[in-house]
Amino acid sequence: MLMAAAPAQAGQGPEAVPGFAPPAVAATPAGDPGTWVLPEDYPSAALQGSKEGMTGFVLDIDSAGRVDQCSVTQSSGASDLDEATCRLITQRALFKPAVDARGQAMPGRFRSRVKWVIPQVPPPQPGFLRTTYIVDADGKMRDCAWQAEGDFQTKMEKVPQNTCPNNKGYADGYTDEQGASVERRVVITTRIEVLPLSGAEPSSTKPAGQGQPVTGRAP
Repeated sequence: MLMAAAPAQAGQGPEAVPGFAPPAVAATPAGDPGTWVLPEDYPSAALQGSKEGMTGFVLDIDSAGRVDQCSVTQSSGASDLDEATCRLITQRALFKPAVDARGQAMPGRFRSRVKWVIPQVPPPQPGFLRTTYIVDADGKMRDCAWQAEGDFQTKMEKVPQNTCPNNKGYADGYTDEQGASVERRVVITTRIEVLPLSGAEPSSTKPAGQGQPVTGRAP
């Protein structure tokens, strides 16, 4: 399990970002800090090496409530855990910005710790994930969308993700039997089924999801 601990300076006055006066009200997380670092984020090398520890960090928060800079103040003893702490929190953390005596938003600081403990991974649960997109005749990718149900849905509701490929296209597109460039729709499907040892066969159709499926579309 990974845990975002309570602020290390709880009970003390708001800390100032270098070059600024101390704020009247400190920056505070806009959401649950427990979602900043999740069990599935555990670095693979640290897992293989059974590395655990506590990483302390300080964030410089800009006046819009975003992380401007993250610095490690207490090493876990493993550089990959320390690096992952700042990288993930910089990507995910949003804040209610600090404010000055006039009530105006201003830069502020936030200190906390992440306790890295190797997670006990639960067994896979039934789920279905489908990503679709079109590859144009020139290889460019467009109209990417996805649908998640079951276990994939549960995970994506906790931390929304874009399952579309990171690249915007390919070096070459598809061709038909005559060698002419053509558009094609690509469908990538991942299915998890949990079945008894006997008396059941893998389904030829997607399993039913839990409630309404999670869907999305690339910007």
